[in-house]
Amino acid sequence: MEQRMEQRCRGEYESSFIADFTQWLERVRAWLGRVFLNASEPGSATLQRWRCHLHQVFCRLYVSMRIEELFSIIRDFPDSKPAIEDLKFCLERTNQRQQLLTSLKSALETRLLHPGVHTSDIITLYISAIMALRELDPSMVILQLACEPIRKYLRTREDTVRQIVASLTGDAEGCSDLANELFRGDPVTLETQDSEDEGSDPEEWTPDPIDALTDKSGSKRRSSDIISLLVSIYGSKDLFINEYRTVLADRLLHQLNYNTAREIRNVELLKLRFGESHMHYCEVMLKDVADSRRINTNIRDEEAKLGEEERPTLALSALILSSEFWPPLKEEKLELPPLVTQAMEAYTHRYEKLKAMRTLSWKPHLGSVTLDVELADRTLTDLSVSPVHAAIILHFQERSESHHASMS
Repeated sequence: MEQRMEQRCRGEYESSFIADFTQWLERVRAWLGRVFLNASEPGSATLQRWRCHLHQVFCRLYVSMRIEELFSIIRDFPDSKPAIEDLKFCLERTNQRQQLLTSLKSALETRLLHPGVHTSDIITLYISAIMALRELDPSMVILQLACEPIRKYLRTREDTVRQIVASLTGDAEGCSDLANELFRGDPVTLETQDSEDEGSDPEEWTPDPIDALTDKSGSKRRSSDIISLLVSIYGSKDLFINEYRTVLADRLLHQLNYNTAREIRNVELLKLRFGESHMHYCEVMLKDVADSRRINTNIRDEEAKLGEEERPTLALSALILSSEFWPPLKEEKLELPPLVTQAMEAYTHRYEKLKAMRTLSWKPHLGSVTLDVELADRTLTDLSVSPVHAAIILHFQERSESHHASMS
């Protein structure tokens, strides 16, 4: 039996072998009956004992083999779901849960939790472990015990929160499970999850397995939601919301248009998870972008009505931020060319006319500049550069060469 299992099952995770081995075991049992039992003596009780013994041996051997491969099975999930289902079937019929827990924890610590593995890869495998182990053990006890070292280790990584946020918004390469979890139509709201036990039917209560941790997290309160489990690594969702606000600010400041459809969708989905009040700052940030587009359109329309001599020589568009709702922006000093300074002053004047009692405080080192650069042999059009690089390039607007001492 062990040899047959090694040949057929070892390394094969995408097919179920329970039905095939059940039929094979029945043939073995029938052969044993013909060999060892006389035709005259009733063998139904004996054959039944043999059947139970054979199935018990098969389940024990199968679980032992899959325990050795469990790390790889988790890594390949959901393709390895048939192997998980077979392991669940056999594990319920043997007393090998503790063996599985000990082996899996050791494999995770040896193969995953060390400095050579990137944080995003650890998070990806942790997500696979959540999906695979909640299929294996709906009580989530195995997940809670086996993956606690992963949670502790992720708390020591400085980029854990940023990687989770990037995966959540679909910005991380090779980690779409978390983004798909966010887009689910039936999200688990973090506010309501904590009170999940309230109002539950006592008739549906089932005790935790004997190896469950003796804490306040009963089987009803033990979350199987991926996002909830990731957020609970640090025990506070505020850390993730603040990190998402930083990521959102960086994305809005670096995009070259006012299209925020993707960000609006993400914020609406996160509101379902974290609550509207926690996402208020992000909503204001997105509203600033929409307001900036409208203000720029109004200023452009006003400038179009001016004569040729009164129009600014430099077309300027601004992203106007409500500073108290945005993350702190890095301060840098940048001496701009007179052409740019005049355009900014003209824009500020028109903004003050449009928005009474308000003015603008410019952050000249942020943003992007589109330039056409004429060289001796060719012209480079629509170059997108940073304000610092644009200031250096415009320095040559009125002179063909310059010494570095005069530019420093």
